[in-house]
Amino acid sequence: MSVIFTTSWLNTDKEHLVLVVPAAFKDALDRLRERSLAKHAGYLTVRLDLPHKPRTTGEHSQNHAINGYTQQIAGATGNDFDDVKLAGKRRAFRRGLPFLQRDDGSTVLSLVDGEPLPISERDMSVEQAGWVIDELVQLAAELGITLEEA
Repeated sequence: MSVIFTTSWLNTDKEHLVLVVPAAFKDALDRLRERSLAKHAGYLTVRLDLPHKPRTTGEHSQNHAINGYTQQIAGATGNDFDDVKLAGKRRAFRRGLPFLQRDDGSTVLSLVDGEPLPISERDMSVEQAGWVIDELVQLAAELGITLEEA
């Protein structure tokens, strides 16, 4: 569940952060809290980030383009789908696509080649997904592959 909410410090020494969630999410958060209490001793994972417009999904979306272009390149080269997608994402590092990071802020490296891994598509903004699409289009051009609109 992704919710945009405001924050406020509970006290002046800024030891306790309060999340002010819209009332429309009360029922969903109550259910989540019940599941958390039952299975995870009441713990939840909360990810804080600056607001951004998430990448688009569905037909004629950025998600569709990334996967469609990846499939076309993989089919034309004989490379594995995931390998082609990783190549497109890694090429997008030069445009600013973030590395995947652990909770402590360290970069997650691939066990295969020791290179940084990119963030997941689900965590990409519209701009970041656009970078991956642009890099896949460039990769196809470099390989002499004509892509069909995905």
